[in-house]
Amino acid sequence: PRRGSPLYTGIKEFFRASCALWGPTEAHMYHPHSSMTGFIDLPTDAGAVIARIACHLHVLISSRSHMVAPGVRAVTAVADYPHPGTHKIDVALDTPLVFRNIVDEISRLVPEARIRPKRMGHISLAYCNKHVASSTVVTAEQAEKLGALARSLLYMPDVFDPAQNPWDIAFYELSFKSPVLGTPHRFTQIARWQL
Repeated sequence: PRRGSPLYTGIKEFFRASCALWGPTEAHMYHPHSSMTGFIDLPTDAGAVIARIACHLHVLISSRSHMVAPGVRAVTAVADYPHPGTHKIDVALDTPLVFRNIVDEISRLVPEARIRPKRMGHISLAYCNKHVASSTVVTAEQAEKLGALARSLLYMPDVFDPAQNPWDIAFYELSFKSPVLGTPHRFTQIARWQL
């Protein structure tokens, strides 16, 4: 979601409130976003490949003049994710197929960039022990409370109104990967397209 939109603002408020109550989770290490891809493994000439990806993204996105942005469906809990005994809280999204088509086309056009697959259609709100090892888990009881907190902040008419929640497609490079909860990853923006 675009910065400043009701959805983006509500998620930032959820991050602040949930961190104050239960401490940081891996979701706090990112800004509110819905990934189209996982990380991209690049060959040694990474700069040239990144430029090709950005160029193809520009053409593919610009040629679709009326892309429908994702819409909020619900706050959901996923049990035993990413491991048994810990849970995940998401905002489930209705994500149009065009986003998957763009990723598939980039994979075809730039085969030397190994694009890791990623489940689309959600924004992560809270999870632990996927990429950053810690003793922290999201128990079933915490997941229930985190879900209730998320619903109290996000179940507002403006969050569900697509006209009030514009989206961007952004292409980022990971510039700092944090090894600990509570310290966010840092990303460098390569390009951004408003939908």
